[in-house]
Amino acid sequence: MARRILEGAGYQVREAADGVQALSILSEFTSLSAVVADIRMPNMDGWQLAAQLAKRSPRVPILFMSGYDVHLASATLPGPLLPKPFRAETLLERLNQLLKPEQKSA
Repeated sequence: MARRILEGAGYQVREAADGVQALSILSEFTSLSAVVADIRMPNMDGWQLAAQLAKRSPRVPILFMSGYDVHLASATLPGPLLPKPFRAETLLERLNQLLKPEQKSA
């Protein structure tokens, strides 16, 4: 759903099934504006993905998503958290806040 929302708004999106695949996809890009990642993913969770991404591309902002209440109060995330469920407008607003004044490419 998030991919469709972002592509509908003009963003270039690469989608991954889990954190390991996301890291593999992200390693293929030299120019990356932002990452939108779920905190709970198989094989490599959002925190682990963020730690690996910080080593490779420390300036790339990350927008986290989670449907678990335990994550909503977490101060340890290296980026903002978007609680699920969310509206399309909220996702776009949060991503736009991260990207200012970057180009539309996620």
